[in-house]
Amino acid sequence: MITKNIVNYDKKVDILLHHSFVTGGSQGLGLSTAIELIKRGSNVTICARNKSKLSKAVDELTKYKVYDDQYIGYTIADLSDYSQTISALNKAKRDSGETPSMIFCCAGCSTPGWFAEMSVDNFMKDMQTNYYSALWTVKAATSIIIQDGIKDSHVTLVSSVLGFPLGLPGYSSYTPSKHAIRGLGDTLRTELQLYDIRTHVYFPGTIYTPGYETENETKPALTKKIEGAADGLTPQECAIALLKGIDKDEYQITSDFVGSLIKNISRGASPTNNILIDTFYLLIAAIAFPFWRIYMDYLVKSEKKVKNH
Repeated sequence: MITKNIVNYDKKVDILLHHSFVTGGSQGLGLSTAIELIKRGSNVTICARNKSKLSKAVDELTKYKVYDDQYIGYTIADLSDYSQTISALNKAKRDSGETPSMIFCCAGCSTPGWFAEMSVDNFMKDMQTNYYSALWTVKAATSIIIQDGIKDSHVTLVSSVLGFPLGLPGYSSYTPSKHAIRGLGDTLRTELQLYDIRTHVYFPGTIYTPGYETENETKPALTKKIEGAADGLTPQECAIALLKGIDKDEYQITSDFVGSLIKNISRGASPTNNILIDTFYLLIAAIAFPFWRIYMDYLVKSEKKVKNH
């Protein structure tokens, strides 16, 4: 008998039946995800803190409508505040007349720097923006979904390849927040089955967004050197990869070869997407990553010599 874990059926989720709520939807991955959802017929509400950016984003999203009464709207909220988050979701429900049933937690930020030199505020900012915004969004959304008796819903968290045990220098404020998202996803994947809510966690690598340009302003030269070996993706490429993973009912979704390697050597008890392909990735990673770790340690020790002169 061939199981679902051996063969991945490319069956698309009927997004037309859903109202999608996308955080961080005014730019970057969130905006591109909203565009792809609209192309497939979903009603969409985007959420962020900046009204001007949200208004411009809605104007852009409207260009991709596939039917006249397709709903596209926005709500303004600081998602690190639970009361604002629940209000934003209730507003999205009220304005559209439909309970949000596909939740995409795309809001996030990164403030790279050397651990010993960073301010305490940087650590608080990354945890609030990355982890707590996702936590409160999912908490608020699932309470409404369960209350309204909505079935076949989807919750998607956005972590990072740094949400796996990688330990890239320069990301001491960012990486813990992305590990926290993975931990939340692992628990929700099992628990939310009680309510027919599917959980997905996306682990992208470098995404060429406005946020990426901002983080490069404080990123250590060594971090840039290590990252330079890997190509990034556009927000649109990542959004397409994300929805493709959801269509295949994948729990852990990656969008490039390196991400797949890291995912499979770090899987733990998480389910596989395709047991044959994932085992192949695991074997490659088991051989390659010890050498990569040695090389990265060498680069860090070389940086030590530079900083001491």
